[in-house]
Amino acid sequence: MEPTIWRSSDTASRTFCPRCGSTMTMVLDKDPSSTGVAAGTLDVNSEHLVPRAGKHIFYKERAGWFVAPDDGSKKFDVWGE
Repeated sequence: MEPTIWRSSDTASRTFCPRCGSTMTMVLDKDPSSTGVAAGTLDVNSEHLVPRAGKHIFYKERAGWFVAPDDGSKKFDVWGE
């Protein structure tokens, strides 16, 4: 089953699960080589390797309880810093 692609704005496209509607990915037009993956879609107990994050974006807006791992990834308060 292929994800549903939705043009969410004039700057990005998102994909959703066609069965449950969960957000899966986002690709910004200005950075098409980078795909944002919704963390809730990842199964850390999976047999598949979960890639290390390249960056943490919108870090200033994170949930108060969220602590980003000390994985060496840069943290940005806004997109494109």
